[in-house]
Amino acid sequence: MIRKGSAVKMYGFTFFFTALLILSNQFSEAQSKSERPKSSQQQDRVERFRKLSRVKGSRRISIQMTKSPRGIETGLIIAYGHVIPPPYQVEWKSDKLMINGVQVQPSLVREREQSKNRPVLTDEQRKWFRRQDDVESVAQEMYRKGIRSKSLETVQAEILEYMRTSSGVFTNPKWSGKDALEVQLADLGVQYTIVFSAKQRAKLSAEEKRNREETGARKAKEAALASVEKGLRAGATLVFYSDGTEGGGFGDIRMRVNEIMDTPNLSKEQRIERLQERVFHDYEGALDVIENYNPDEWRQH
Repeated sequence: MIRKGSAVKMYGFTFFFTALLILSNQFSEAQSKSERPKSSQQQDRVERFRKLSRVKGSRRISIQMTKSPRGIETGLIIAYGHVIPPPYQVEWKSDKLMINGVQVQPSLVREREQSKNRPVLTDEQRKWFRRQDDVESVAQEMYRKGIRSKSLETVQAEILEYMRTSSGVFTNPKWSGKDALEVQLADLGVQYTIVFSAKQRAKLSAEEKRNREETGARKAKEAALASVEKGLRAGATLVFYSDGTEGGGFGDIRMRVNEIMDTPNLSKEQRIERLQERVFHDYEGALDVIENYNPDEWRQH
């Protein structure tokens, strides 16, 4: 359900509400006495958010939209700070959700960043990850078989000994429950939890696995498409952010955005704050608009 009256940021294609990111406006007594300029405070809040955002580089992006002769006439789509006007044709092309020819999921900005920063695994790293899978499989089998005839304490002790002396991948193993083992990935220091089960895992053939994955992916796509179309038919404004999340709310936000962007003598940080406070209630949408605002796109139609 999309809440009326604001653009609310949400995660996932089905548009579940997410908690809004709240950046504190309160400062310590010492900072209050210093009376730092408001513009400096605003800049600090924006910079703190940039560090939290999944988008690390530029959000500036050009989109090429197609004008559909027919489609859904109601609602409004905002993508990456650009306005995509109706009517709307919503469709999947392979694994990309397209609206009037614009890829809105996965995020084009995120794809651009990931293509630049995608790590290349060495042969040694690939062997290490395969070894990790092998060790976990052995430990799972030890648990399943051992729990049938031995006490839980004995089984746990045997798995601890195996992890300490045989794996070479996991370090500092420690049971946090009867079926949860906390470990660290060797050389990385990353905490990792292995959850055990006494039940035999179903062994699927390669074809069964592929069919199950394809069925799940198809259902997810159908649900995503239905969610977008339902929101548009209800007159919602749906917003696709550069970080790959999406949100929405009833009401046309173009007038409010234009008023803020047209107000003279505002600094960049002041515009960002107003967009966050009065329109999106989140910095993602504000930053997208700041970097990609086009008056012709945002003009009321």
